[in-house]
Amino acid sequence: MYELVVTALVYAFEVYLFAGVVFSIFFVRSWLDQLDPVAKGSTRGFRLIIIPGAIALWPWLWLRVRQHKSVSATESASHE
Repeated sequence: MYELVVTALVYAFEVYLFAGVVFSIFFVRSWLDQLDPVAKGSTRGFRLIIIPGAIALWPWLWLRVRQHKSVSATESASHE
């Protein structure tokens, strides 16, 4: 019984980690500049340093990106 629970937890962690790695690639390449204007033009070293944090915190960052995109879409629609 315990072996099944541990196996499920390890599998869930692997899925979380894989999703974090995939998310962090997109986040560092394109979404970082949109979410934080201060990071625009940052060096590759800085972007490499924040990858582990982006992997660990990817659900929260994903929500922030989605909120930012919805606010941006609303602002652009109101300016037309």
